[in-house]
Amino acid sequence: MVQVFVPEMENENQEVYIVEWFKENGDSVKEGEPLLEVMTDKANIEIPAPASGVLRERHFEIDDRVNPGAVLAVIEPA
Repeated sequence: MVQVFVPEMENENQEVYIVEWFKENGDSVKEGEPLLEVMTDKANIEIPAPASGVLRERHFEIDDRVNPGAVLAVIEPA
């Protein structure tokens, strides 16, 4: 299993919010394609899939507040 993390931000205490998921549990994903979009106080950021496979677990939903370094989802490699 491959974990998808919130990227580290300049400010370690900066929270991000989930804006949109581009994939649902059970969807196929390709390495590098956008999985979700998060919002910081400065910008919106698309988080890409770190590996190809199947999205198995989304740990947060839209509008959830998440800390940098948190596990957002899990991908089962193909």
